[in-house]
Amino acid sequence: MAMIKRILNLFIKYDYPKDIQRQFWQWLAEPSHSEQKDEALGLIWNSINSEVTQSTLNSLQEVECKLGLMDNKIQRKRSIFIRFMKIAAVLLFLILSGLYTYIHISDTDDSVKFTECFVSEGELKKVLLPDGSEVIINSGSIIIYPEVQKGKQRSVYLNGEAYFNVVHNPDLPFVVKTDGVDVEVLGTKFNISAYSNDPDITTTLEEGKVKLNFKNKELRSLDLSPNDKTIYNKNSGQLINSRVSGKYIAAWRDGLLLFTDANIHTVLRAFERKYGVSVYLNSDKYEDAKLTVKFIHGETLKESLHVLAKIIPGLRYELEKDKLFIY
Repeated sequence: MAMIKRILNLFIKYDYPKDIQRQFWQWLAEPSHSEQKDEALGLIWNSINSEVTQSTLNSLQEVECKLGLMDNKIQRKRSIFIRFMKIAAVLLFLILSGLYTYIHISDTDDSVKFTECFVSEGELKKVLLPDGSEVIINSGSIIIYPEVQKGKQRSVYLNGEAYFNVVHNPDLPFVVKTDGVDVEVLGTKFNISAYSNDPDITTTLEEGKVKLNFKNKELRSLDLSPNDKTIYNKNSGQLINSRVSGKYIAAWRDGLLLFTDANIHTVLRAFERKYGVSVYLNSDKYEDAKLTVKFIHGETLKESLHVLAKIIPGLRYELEKDKLFIY
């Protein structure tokens, strides 16, 4: 369910090409994993914290007709709206944000086709892009890229973390688009972490040169040199620049989790992605903890929790199947 929630969050935050929007809505209407989709929509609704007004419900009925939700083929969607009006409001929020434009696109649309690569929690995946560039994708991540390159740049959409080895082409800049920062390169090796549920976007350059173009127009573009690391906080707009050792730039590729002065939320989010669990932090007494720790390849969740409990005095935890409770 955590992965489904991340997919839904991804499409709330991004304005994706029409072909991707069409595929997203088709996926959402499919009966597979219906309970997980419903639950994920409910969690997203709780984070929006809005009320369902009569105006919202009236608009919803109109959207139902536009989406064809009266059709027997996807009658299940209508039952979701009846049973979960708040969940329906989340869908309405998505739709009114402009993500349902695929409805108005003809079947003969010749727009660029896109490939999506979803990497589940606890897994890594290597992908070869059409231009020959290599991408190693971390767990709990999604990348979307065109099957055939068109236009004046090579674009990849990323939600999560990935390491890029980009083929040099001075005539076609390579751009990684994330929520908050676009990373522009010609040919280089770099790592970027940009999960939708993480306020920080971290870019680390191993080789070559990249330019960071921020969605926040108050910030100027920033050029990075090898071994530069930049952390951009989407909420505050704060930038933190530092230098790092090359061997630590993408240690996760070797199964390592490395943290330097990290807060507990950052560590627990990494646990969620690596071990495929949902973490519930039921205490604020660890908010001031700054954690510098290494979790090695092959360590189980219980072993990692044992290490965490050693460096955080008084930390208690309980593991129930795929749910981890921290007290």
